[in-house]
Amino acid sequence: MPATPMPARQKARTAFFLGIGLFVASGVAVYISADRFIASEEWVVHTHEVQSSIDNVDSAVARVGRARLGYVSTGNDVFLSDFTEAVARAPEALDRLRQMTADNPTQQALSKKLEKTVHDRLAIYERAMALRKANPGDLAGQDELNRQTVPLLSASSAITRQMQLEEQHMLALRQSKARNLQIAGMALF
Repeated sequence: MPATPMPARQKARTAFFLGIGLFVASGVAVYISADRFIASEEWVVHTHEVQSSIDNVDSAVARVGRARLGYVSTGNDVFLSDFTEAVARAPEALDRLRQMTADNPTQQALSKKLEKTVHDRLAIYERAMALRKANPGDLAGQDELNRQTVPLLSASSAITRQMQLEEQHMLALRQSKARNLQIAGMALF
């Protein structure tokens, strides 16, 4: 038996609902694509924030070192108050870095190493400050404390360099993913 042709009104209705269905499906696809792209871009921003956080740790510890050097060299109490303030900020910078890298086990391990190295440096700096207060003329003691900081400075630099390299690697991956999602999203339009 031959198939009966579909009435024009029913064809129009079917085409209309099919068009609405395709419109909704493409809207959902665009939404999903945009959502993934935004999430990917947020990871790129996060990576930049981690890089900044690593730099903040370096900066905080360097500030402690400068204040120590200023106080040990001059005995000026301005440097002593700078030292006290800077010593309080270094652990805050380390805590922020640890929180920012909670999603990355490699960075967490490096962060723990950095934290130990920084605490060791700060302990030597505090001993240098105490020595300056107790015995301002003990240059040999200050020289010995300076020698003890050298390997810690090198270790800190090596760890932060590793952390920055890890973040550079993560940034390259995340930027590539974001770029691919952007291209895929543009193809939907």
